[in-house]
Amino acid sequence: MRAIDSSRAPESFRSLLLRHRGRTGLIQRDLAARAGVGLRSVQGWEAGVTLPTADGLQAVLQVLLEARGLNPGQEMSEARELWTAVERDAPRMHTPFDSRRFASLLQERLEGGTVF
Repeated sequence: MRAIDSSRAPESFRSLLLRHRGRTGLIQRDLAARAGVGLRSVQGWEAGVTLPTADGLQAVLQVLLEARGLNPGQEMSEARELWTAVERDAPRMHTPFDSRRFASLLQERLEGGTVF
């Protein structure tokens, strides 16, 4: 386990999403379709011009989890990092990260739930 460098600036949602989507091999259109959002939404998020709503972010996290875009054993912390990045940059985002809901999704996947 590597030490966290607290002197560097937190990563943007844009950067985090690009990295995690890249791990899945999904193109923007596939991520959008699986998350139930428009292609332009994903394009805006990755361009850094817009941010997802809480519902959109929950859907993206579920897709990333199911498509294995989050590192095994680090899914919860990476999902929380994505959520925190949106909270930091979107002043109207007041919905807290639902760790219980995400833990339930994670448990489903570990028990052999649906994987895209």
